Amino acid sequence: ALDHEPTPFLEALPTGGVLVAPLRRADGSQRLVRWEQRDGVLHRSEHDEVTYGVDRSSARAAAAS
Repeated sequence: ALDHEPTPFLEALPTGGVLVAPLRRADGSQRLVRWEQRDGVLHRSEHDEVTYGVDRSSARAAAAS
């Protein structure tokens, strides 16, 4: 999960663009956050609590070689 909002990505989000990512809160929980750029305004909404799982596919592929 991200520890803070991904400012560079949000600044580059084009009109109609959407970014969804797990964001760690101060209490350690993680929430799924959705940002959408509409009419020059960045809209943010928080959704359910999530647990980010690390992508292990590259580690699994390396172990198989």
